[in-house]
Amino acid sequence: MKRVILVLVCSVLITEPLLSFARGRGVGALLGAGIQAAVGEVKTYDANTLKVSDLESCLIKDRDISRNSEAIDADQANLEQQSAHLEQQRAKIDSLSTYFETNQDREFTSQRQVDQFNANVEEYNTLLNTYNSSVSSYQTKQASVGKEIDAINRTIDEYDAQCAGKRYYTDDMREAQAAIAAAN
Repeated sequence: MKRVILVLVCSVLITEPLLSFARGRGVGALLGAGIQAAVGEVKTYDANTLKVSDLESCLIKDRDISRNSEAIDADQANLEQQSAHLEQQRAKIDSLSTYFETNQDREFTSQRQVDQFNANVEEYNTLLNTYNSSVSSYQTKQASVGKEIDAINRTIDEYDAQCAGKRYYTDDMREAQAAIAAAN
C-alpha cells in the first residue's frame, strides 16, 4: 500500500514568483508557490490556477491527510506491539506443546508430577484461548487500519488530481487560510 507522509509548512512566502508544487508533496509544497498579482491587475483563472474555494479545499485535504497519517502511524505502532505480544504468546504455547510431545508416553510416579502436568495443561488451554482472542483482535484492528490507509490514499489521489501542480494567487491563499482559521 502506498503511504505518503506530508509535511505542512506553516509560513507563506509572498515574494516568490510563479511556481508549482510536486505531486504527492501536499499543500506544504504549495505554500509559497503563488502568483503575486500587480496592483490593479485583473486576476485570470484557468484550469491550472486555483481559486479561493479550491485553495480552501486543498488546505482542508492537506490537513486531513496530515492528521490521518499521524493516526495511522500510531495505529501501526500499536499493531507492531500487538504482533510482538502475539509472538511471545505463541512461543509459550510452542514451548508447552513441546513439553506435551516429550511427555506424552511418560508414566508419572508421583502426585507432584501429575499435578505439574495438569497445571501445564491448564496453562496451555488458558494461553491458547488468550492467544486466539488476541489474534482475532489483531486481525480486526489490522483490517481497520487497512481501511484507514485506503481512505487516506483516496484523499491523496483526490488531492493530487485537484491541487498538485496548480498555481494560485498569494492573496487568494491568505484569504483561504483566513477562512479556514475563522471556521475553526
